[in-house]
Amino acid sequence: MFVLGFVLYSSLALLPIYVQTLMGYSAMDSGMVLTPGGISVLIMMPFVGRFVGFFDARLMVGLGLIITGISLFQMSHFNLDIGFWTITWPRIIQGFGLAFLFIPINVVSLSNLPKDQIGNGTGLMNLMRNLGGSLGIALVTTILARRTQFHQMTLGSHIDLYDPVTQERSQQIFNNLVGQGIDRITAKSMATASLYGQLLKQANMNAFVDTFWTVGWICFLILPILLLMKKPKGAH
Repeated sequence: MFVLGFVLYSSLALLPIYVQTLMGYSAMDSGMVLTPGGISVLIMMPFVGRFVGFFDARLMVGLGLIITGISLFQMSHFNLDIGFWTITWPRIIQGFGLAFLFIPINVVSLSNLPKDQIGNGTGLMNLMRNLGGSLGIALVTTILARRTQFHQMTLGSHIDLYDPVTQERSQQIFNNLVGQGIDRITAKSMATASLYGQLLKQANMNAFVDTFWTVGWICFLILPILLLMKKPKGAH
């Protein structure tokens, strides 16, 4: 439940920032990116509820973690030129994975508790989910900031105003600005600022890729813990 909160809230925090700051989406479009994932969870939950009575809930939790991890690895292939559905499909797949986590985790955690302790168990699970979400948001935002700085320095080390490729790109931007009626002095400074802005944007994009990749691996690294969980009562 801790990992579920970690993955759920951290990805929900990352995607809106990504689509709004890098892709230029509005708040409404950002919400539309997240909505299909919620719908996929809603569709799958009744089916998962039926499956719990026929399959070991621990296996279902493992399947959910694998699907969620795969969806995050798909997000780690995002770039600055992708379209709406390229962003949305991994979110839909993630929703299918999360659906296999909510109910089975409750079954695994609560089925072996005495009736008088179920209330305490439920409260503890809610606490762990919220703690996971808090830590997840804090960790991914920290990773995002640190990796942005790293990629900014790395990419910046390859840009030299005396480099022919850099000069050619700068000249292209300069010519476009002059063609729009901007004076040459202002166009020169704007061309340099544009190159720097593109560097920052790509560095930020690379940082998002690293962050999605890291959260995806967390889903897989947690799988061995399932071996320590008790088999739910009444499981086939």
